[in-house]
Amino acid sequence: MIIDLSGYSFSGKSAYYDLLSGCQNVRSFGIESEFDLIRSQGGLLDLYHALCVSWSPIRSSEAIRRFRRLIYYFGGQRNIHDRLFRYGPHYDSIIKDFTRKSEKFINSLILAEWQGEWPFADFNESHSLTILRKNIKRLGLRQKKTVYLSSFSESKFTELCVSYIRELFEGSYDSNTEGLLLNNCFEPFNPLLSMKFFPESRAIIVDRDPRDIYIAASKTRNVNGADVGGAVIGGGVETFIDRFMTYRNNVNFEPSHKVMRTNFENLILKHSDELDKLTSFFAPLIIDWPLTESKFNINKSRKNIRQWLQPEHAEYKNDIELIEDRLSDYCYI
Repeated sequence: MIIDLSGYSFSGKSAYYDLLSGCQNVRSFGIESEFDLIRSQGGLLDLYHALCVSWSPIRSSEAIRRFRRLIYYFGGQRNIHDRLFRYGPHYDSIIKDFTRKSEKFINSLILAEWQGEWPFADFNESHSLTILRKNIKRLGLRQKKTVYLSSFSESKFTELCVSYIRELFEGSYDSNTEGLLLNNCFEPFNPLLSMKFFPESRAIIVDRDPRDIYIAASKTRNVNGADVGGAVIGGGVETFIDRFMTYRNNVNFEPSHKVMRTNFENLILKHSDELDKLTSFFAPLIIDWPLTESKFNINKSRKNIRQWLQPEHAEYKNDIELIEDRLSDYCYI
């Protein structure tokens, strides 16, 4: 069974990750490893849309090309060569034969391919490279590109995807593993759209009081050289509120026994009830909860709720009051 954890940035899903990854029959790749092959631009969802939902010769051919580029970006090992010349997450180092299995999958989707005049392949290239190609063409030199032919029914495409995903992760299980924990594989907005490619899967989506999200993001403005908090705060509290509401307004709340939506605060303030809900959610997979050995520390997590009440965060008083006024329905306490 695939278990995926997702959230809306700074929503507290790492606490759930610590809890689940501490279970003896759950394997994980680590909180820093996100499986983005489904949701990324050019990923599996875009491929599905181009080949099955809104087919055209241009969109389908370029979807194949983009997915191939994505495979290269995500692939590779964490060795010196790939660290120097490739800049993706190096999935081959954590998912055995990721690149080979992914190439096998994309080749199964190509009905035919040929070389021809195909300007659409150049649209995503840099401005300077586009100018260079244009001038080469003016000199009378032709540059042919590979054109891909691909079209599938939704049922056939889904069948191929299910087979691909199973093969991709088959080496990640052992005889004692009943659940494989992933991070951000399914988006929190409409996880069921992606979960059809993962028949044996569960999704947990974690939300959090917007006041604590705002303070946590404001305090975390630089992680490994990236302004991760800035992506959530934007230009200020007004942008934060607009972002928060836009994200939640695009959530599909269709009920499903495969999806559990919860709040980070539940794990702290309603701990026993939350564990009962998680156990029921994973039935018939019975997870053994070794709480005394778990990576989850409730006392540490307790410090991350009601942060807006702490004196050291008094500087955010006016922003918090605006959040309370505009996002009152989402304030937990």
